[in-house]
Amino acid sequence: MALYGETNIYRNSLDPSKTPAAEWANAYLGATTSIEPGKAMKDLVNLPASGIENVEISVIDPSKFEAIPREMFAEARRLGKMLIRDFTKDGRPSPLSLHSPLVEPTGFAENRWDETHWKSAQQQLGEVVEKAAMLGPNVPINIHASQVPSEITVYNVNEAEKRIREIEQYMSTNDKAKFAQQIEHMHRTGEIPEVQWVVDPTSGEYVPLKASEHTYPWGEKRVLLPFEQLGMINNTQWDSMANKLKAYWKEIAEAQNYAAQSSGAAKDKWENYAQTYGAELQRETLAIFNRIAKTSPETAQNLQAEVKGLSPGAALKHLADKFMMLEKPPCDLFMSMDKFAMPKAAETFANTAMRSYDIATHPEKFMDKERVKELQEAGVTDISKAPIITIENVSPEMAFGRGESLKALVQASRQKFAERLMQEKHVPKAEADKVAERLIGATWDVGHINLMKRYGYDKEKIIAETEKIAKDVKHVHLTDNFGAFDAHLAPGMGNVPIPEIIAKLKEKGKIKDVRGIVEAGGYVMSYGENPTLKTLQYFNAPVYGFQGAPSWGGENPAVGNYFMGSGGYSAAYGMILPPIHYGDYGAGFSGLPAALGAVPGAASKSAFAGTPNA
Repeated sequence: MALYGETNIYRNSLDPSKTPAAEWANAYLGATTSIEPGKAMKDLVNLPASGIENVEISVIDPSKFEAIPREMFAEARRLGKMLIRDFTKDGRPSPLSLHSPLVEPTGFAENRWDETHWKSAQQQLGEVVEKAAMLGPNVPINIHASQVPSEITVYNVNEAEKRIREIEQYMSTNDKAKFAQQIEHMHRTGEIPEVQWVVDPTSGEYVPLKASEHTYPWGEKRVLLPFEQLGMINNTQWDSMANKLKAYWKEIAEAQNYAAQSSGAAKDKWENYAQTYGAELQRETLAIFNRIAKTSPETAQNLQAEVKGLSPGAALKHLADKFMMLEKPPCDLFMSMDKFAMPKAAETFANTAMRSYDIATHPEKFMDKERVKELQEAGVTDISKAPIITIENVSPEMAFGRGESLKALVQASRQKFAERLMQEKHVPKAEADKVAERLIGATWDVGHINLMKRYGYDKEKIIAETEKIAKDVKHVHLTDNFGAFDAHLAPGMGNVPIPEIIAKLKEKGKIKDVRGIVEAGGYVMSYGENPTLKTLQYFNAPVYGFQGAPSWGGENPAVGNYFMGSGGYSAAYGMILPPIHYGDYGAGFSGLPAALGAVPGAASKSAFAGTPNA
């Protein structure tokens, strides 16, 4: 079985394992629906027959999702209640979850940040929450953290130490101090930054900085890392801006000098020149301040404090004098993608959580009486039943795609949300923090984080990423690959260390409160088989612990859906009973084999009267 991965996956599934993976999967395993709205509803009927405990509605195209009427979500809740479990009676959360359409929460679109896109994303996600609430209490709403590129690092301890030695040799003392954090990180982790995307806040555009070879005048060469290049770009940009101020000031001084030596019309001319250059100096000083304000509001506030009480002209003169004296920028003029995108994404998720809070506490603000009544029937009657926002790591080179950065985003989102609760709802801080922790968490996609392997990271590093985020994980996506592409294979068909990841989540997090949604669309599309039994075998879970007993009619309508699919009476092994079986021995609409009353050779006739089916 080494062909399928690193572990012995296909053991006897009737021999229950006591591993954390098996114990957890036995009660919390789920599946995704088709990404097509119509097929998704059919999947809600067919998927429970495979023995799963949860279903995730996964219509991820924003335009298709928006076209889904709210009534469909109410119907989905009723199907989940009928086919999986009556969660209103046993007091458990809804067995349904929702994969949000792919909306970029940071506001980036077409290679640049745009405030209109950012506000639109927040509006779209608010509407997603309204629809998700119809699915029942405590519905996880899985939202991608970001789909914009951030940083590529490569794991190579020896090469990292070599790069550090070069930095120590060539970098100035001031630069060493400036980049001490990055250098220490390289030494501690063995990670080398190879590509870093940086943003110009004034235009919203972003570009990649790639590690590249640098040649010194004396012939020696070394590789400049992205963070060094970013520092050089910021210094060069600041020098250009400060030199422009100095040029204007020189022109003013010369004009004033000539005016002092002149009289009459000549004096007036030079005084006009001095005033013109003075206005340009003020305009450029204001432009620099505004640029600083966009990249570092805190720095801008400190500068404002320095000129408080001065007239506008005196304030601009003070700032111009200060800017011309500085040898380096007071803050970064260009910044890393994560640094720029963090407050944008955090505000989006905080606002989305606020919509969840309002829907659970004051739904009449957003809904008419009929919809409020429907929401109450769904069981979302107070804040303890509100939809839960779970932020998913995408790819490791995308913004917030790793454990530490995703954790930082979750914490920043909670903080912003708690602040809004305190300011707008007058909720005490302790309670606001508690609500924020309940309503905002992480989705940990094990297949996505395994893509770190294409950059030299091993299994232990993947598990270490899980440990960083474990306490904040409220939802899990289970999918497999070999570390190069997001193949969406069935668990056990790649080399994702799923059992070890689940064990780490159990050790450091709250795994018993977390659902595991299997995303095996790639396997279904490639092989046309239902991966249910392969998933159960991988987890070494006892078959009798699930609801997935074979049926005479099979699950043919679910063929090819995003997660499960199946074929006739196949149980994931292909067409065990091919169509000809029903043609020769079937029983028409009754679906019974000949042994139970069918008339052989009469698939189009009734099994009991032999008359043609209507």
